[in-house]
Amino acid sequence: VLNYLILTGYDWIAIRHLKKSLPMSKVMTGAIVGYSYGNVLGWLLGGNAVRYRLYSTWGFSLLEIVAFVTILATTFWLGLFLLAGVAFIWLPVKLTDDVREKLMLDHHVWGWLFLASITAYLLACTFYRKPIRIRDFEVTLPPFRLSAMQLMVSAGDFLLASLVLYWLIPHQANPDINFSTVLVAYLTGQIITVMTHVPGGYGILEFTLLSFFPSESADAVVSAIVLFRVIYYFLPFIPATLLVLYNEYRVKHRPTEMNQRT
Repeated sequence: VLNYLILTGYDWIAIRHLKKSLPMSKVMTGAIVGYSYGNVLGWLLGGNAVRYRLYSTWGFSLLEIVAFVTILATTFWLGLFLLAGVAFIWLPVKLTDDVREKLMLDHHVWGWLFLASITAYLLACTFYRKPIRIRDFEVTLPPFRLSAMQLMVSAGDFLLASLVLYWLIPHQANPDINFSTVLVAYLTGQIITVMTHVPGGYGILEFTLLSFFPSESADAVVSAIVLFRVIYYFLPFIPATLLVLYNEYRVKHRPTEMNQRT
């Protein structure tokens, strides 16, 4: 529940940067629905599709929705890069030989590359204030204060999700499984899921975590992932669907003139 409240910060930051006005109840609805549908059905056909429907009924134009989703994606990658950089450089991450070979570079090098990307983005937000034009739509990089909030919200999201997954693994019986390694494995799974567009990341998260831990921990890891999906993906999907149905009901029963304007 706390994690889904934090996810509201993604949408709030995007709405504030676009200088749009939306009640907090709708901001929370968009976040809960968007992320729960994205987790279960995938971001392309689930999260983004349902966001388009919601925000179009709330008066957002197509270009504004595209800009909105772009800001959400940027926030997502910022927190992921920040945590991956910190974990690879300073936290006690335990990697198997197979994972080390697939990284190609030393994990410390990857950590510094991730943090360098974050630094470059923050510098650009601070010093490059010219608008970026996309056809007739104009957008600027968020100011430093808002970009710092992007980092905090996204990092908090990934930390809590990883913590839920870590708690579900019986790590007392598996001393090689520590929180830092679970965090890096979860972040890696998220990267692969986004890059491959596999709906819900089914199979991706399982394969990624199994590759990060010894084979004798496989049963515990798979069981934890199944429980994680039930708690973190499928349970929130129920109230999210109710919110979608409620929004459709309100759209259907609001005055005809308002529907025509929308």
